[in-house]
This record gives sequence, C-alpha cells and structure tokens, in this order.
Amino acid sequence: MPFELPELYINPQFSWGPPEEELKLDDGAPFELYSKTDPLEALDWFTYKREADASDSDSDAEAVAANKGKVFKQVEDNARLNALRTEREKAVMFNPRNNGARNAKMAAGKKGGKDNRNNNQRRNRRKVTELPNTYNASAMAVVQHVMKQTDMTKLRMDALPKVVELGLYGTPPLYNTGIESATCARPLPLDESKYDEDYFMRGLTTEDPELRKIMGEAQRHPLVVVTDEILSLLMVCTRSSYPWHIRVLNYNNIWILVKGEESNIEKQWVSETAGHEIRPSEGADNRAERISSLGEESTKVYDCFARASCSKSFAQVKTNRSPFSRKQPRMYSYRRYIMHDGTPDRYDIVARCEVDALMPRTNDRVRCFALLEQCVVSEKDSSWRREGLLKNAASFLPIEYAHNGCKIARWTALSLLSDAKLMKIGFVTCEEKMEKGQRVFNHKQHEVLSVQTYSPASLATQFGIDVSNMWAIVDHIMRPFIEGHSICPSILMKPGDKSELVVVEEEDDDDDSEEDDLDEDGDDGDDGDDKDDE
Repeated sequence: MPFELPELYINPQFSWGPPEEELKLDDGAPFELYSKTDPLEALDWFTYKREADASDSDSDAEAVAANKGKVFKQVEDNARLNALRTEREKAVMFNPRNNGARNAKMAAGKKGGKDNRNNNQRRNRRKVTELPNTYNASAMAVVQHVMKQTDMTKLRMDALPKVVELGLYGTPPLYNTGIESATCARPLPLDESKYDEDYFMRGLTTEDPELRKIMGEAQRHPLVVVTDEILSLLMVCTRSSYPWHIRVLNYNNIWILVKGEESNIEKQWVSETAGHEIRPSEGADNRAERISSLGEESTKVYDCFARASCSKSFAQVKTNRSPFSRKQPRMYSYRRYIMHDGTPDRYDIVARCEVDALMPRTNDRVRCFALLEQCVVSEKDSSWRREGLLKNAASFLPIEYAHNGCKIARWTALSLLSDAKLMKIGFVTCEEKMEKGQRVFNHKQHEVLSVQTYSPASLATQFGIDVSNMWAIVDHIMRPFIEGHSICPSILMKPGDKSELVVVEEEDDDDDSEEDDLDEDGDDGDDGDDKDDE
C-alpha cells in the first residue's frame, strides 16, 4: 500500500492557527489563540498564591489526620547502642590513623582520633634546653622600653642612609685563592693551633683611638658610635633567638654602643633558626653537641677560616696605620651613615667596618665567613660529604639558610656595611677519627670541604633580606635614646625566653657594694653593743 501524506490545512486569509474544530481542550472547553494585538489582563498573583497555600494546608491537615496511627516513637535500646559502639571500635582497629570522614567529629582523647595522635607527638617531642640570659636585671631595675621582634619585621625606611667614607686603616692582606681548591674528596685541613683568642679579639668601641678622636670633635647632629659587629646584630635582631646584651652609654649628645663581657655578641651559633628536631640543646648528653659548645667551636672556626683565607702578601693600597697592634691583619673602614638626611630628625651613625682581604689585581673588598656543620654522634658520617656538597653544591646554601638564617643574614649585613663586593663562604666540618673501631667526629680539628663565592646584593635578594627593613630596625631601636625616652647608661638585651628586645636601666655595682659594707658595719656595731652589755 503506497504511503500518502495527510491533507494540509490552509488557513483562510487574515487568519492563523489550527482549524476552529480543533480549538478545544481535552475536556471540551474551547480556547482562543493569543495575538500580539490583544491586550493583557492584570492578574492578582497574591490572591492566587494565598488560595493555593490554603489548599495545600488543608491537604496537609488531611494527611496528618490519616497518619495519626503511624507516628514513629523514639525507643532507647542500650543493647543496640553498645553494639554500635563495638562495631565502630573494630573499624578503628583496622584503620589506625582514622582517616574517615567521622574523624572530624570525634571528641578529643577518643581512641584512634587525630587529636589523640597529635597529643602523643607533643608528649614525645624532644626537649630543648635553652641558654640562660646574658644579663640578669634585678626586680628593682627600671624597664624603659620593650620592642616586639614580630613588630619590627614590618618596618621600612623611605630612603636608605647616605654613606660617607671617613678613612681606611690597617694593612689589608690579599685573598688566598688556593683555599678554593678544597673539595669533599680532598678537603683542606684548617689550621687552628697557632692562634690565641686575643689574636682574633675585636677592639671595643670605647678602646678604638680613631672612634675616640671622632667623638672628641664637635657634632652638629646626634651621633651614634658603634662597630659593624654590633650594628649587624641589631639589623637582624628579628631573626635571633639566643640571648645577648649591649651596653648603651651617653656623652654630650653621643650614644656609644659597647659590647659587654660575656654578651654573646661575637658568637657564631649553629642551627639557631633550625626546627625543633635539629636545633641543639644545652642539656644534651654529649657536651660537644650543646649550644654553648657548638657556639664556641663555630666562633673559633669562623676566625681561623678568615685567617686561612688571607695570604702572606699584602695589597698595595694607601691606608693609615692600624689602630690595633698584635691583632689579625685586616683593613678597617670608618664610615658615617647619615640617617634622615635633610630632615629635622637627622642623626649620624659612625661605624668601624672590617674588610678581611682584597682580591688580587682588582683590589675588590672581600669578607670571609665559615659555616660549620652540626655533627652529631648519631650520624656515622658527615651529611655534607655524603649528600649536600658532593651532589648539589650550587644550591646548598639556600638549604642551610633555613637552619642558620640569622647568621647568614648577619654576614650579608656585614658585607654591605663594609662595601664588600664578594662574600667567601667556607663549608667546614669536623675531622673524622677512629676510636675502638668506630668512626667518630673530632670537634677540635676541622676540614674545609668547599668555598663558594657570592655577591652580597644578590644574596640579599635571593633570601628576601630587605636592606630597608634592616636600617628601619636600627632606627626604631635608637630613636628612643635620641629622643630622650631612654636614659643612659642602659642595657639593650635580648632575653632567651622571649621574642622581644628590652631596654633596662643599668644597675650600679658600687651601690650594691656600699649596701653590703653598711650591712657589715651594722653587724659589727651590734656585736660591739652586745660586748658592752656583757
């Protein structure tokens, strides 16, 4: 049977839509098609919605009435609850770490919860005994100023200080390029036997004849006199965690920063900014692994490496006579830093900066530093020999910056203060010796594994060391003294148990001795009266 198309409906003229007999709904009700020319009638949507809600509520009421006999009741069944708890405990046994979704809702202390695991980690955490404070102020000491270390990290200066070279002193040696031949396979032994501590001792600010000469001149602006050893520590004090203190003296609008006895200013700490598991402890069983022992060892290595980096020849440059005799040969650069130049808040900082050596031919200034490895008994071999320097010497310093951030930042500040073009950083470790068939570390003899060369400016950029922040910290510390809010003599100290700097009034030892003498005299007087009574 052939397929035939249905007959097409053709609308009459001026009409549209289906034929009239089809304009009906299923129930037979007629409807009309809407035309664009037909006006729309307004609808009361609110009334329509209210009527619809009323009809829905009536239907809900009917449903509730119909289901009155089907209401659920809560039944307490302890047996079922206990069975549920037992099932959950069994699930915890097969999932010790309890990584399930319900762990977030588990109460602290429940078996298998993450809170309980973290508590165990804290309980088993390694104890680190810190160093005692270098200056112990009495309860009667007046606290003049307190500065939070976290607040000083946000400081910035609008403009860096202007630098004026005041003079060069001392005979600078030439840099010993032969020390750079050290490798992990063929390390160079570090000579530490023929030098005493006094040979490397830096002269105090008050004992420097050139600084005393500058202080004797008439000053138009407030003056701060300091050495680069102290100034660099102030610049990076936000990174330091071990205790230290500085004496602040005042004389005729001149503020003098002096290194006190046993103030830890010269210490080259090991792993000061390391994590809790790596950081050394003062309570370690092995005396050589304590904080103080590692600090003394690292400081000696630091000085001996600087001496080994200098050759026996001297550079041919015009300088004045060295202010210190029988000390390590080096060049001293006396520099004036003008703070807030051109403003009423101007004051000057005169610093004695050190230059370890000069490069042959170019006479570029060089600062030499030694980074000592933290050798522990638990390790059978030096990790620097085995992993770090041997495989990835170029990127090794950024890794060590996490453990020694304060020290490396201070070295960068020292190099920038002395206008050194190059930084020579030597990686030094302990020599290994055999005792009773076992390999142990000899903390009295050291070897140079490698020497890397860096630019101070590029190193500061790489590690995010903001020079503007360093000078802003110095300005923030010295501003209370210059404005008269802090009275001298005083002590600027970094407590070991707090993240802050404290300025306290320096106590006079003579007053204590006089009080003791008065007490003794009073006791003698009482004895005499007793004898008279007898």
